[in-house]
Amino acid sequence: MGTVEYEEFFKKHNHSCDVCGAEDRLGVDHCHTSGAARGLLCSRCNTALGMVNDDIEVLEGLVGYLSYS
Repeated sequence: MGTVEYEEFFKKHNHSCDVCGAEDRLGVDHCHTSGAARGLLCSRCNTALGMVNDDIEVLEGLVGYLSYS
């Protein structure tokens, strides 16, 4: 992704994390299978996805766990 594309991507995503809305420490998230850019994430949200290997079932389990705590 070139500089112009990168800036356009940031504008498209309102210069904030697609998950939590943070406006600092942002990076372009990409699909590890296709390599395609998925969105703009802060380092915390990107790390969280990486820690669960992008597994939706694990994320749903975490949400369920938090809901009953």
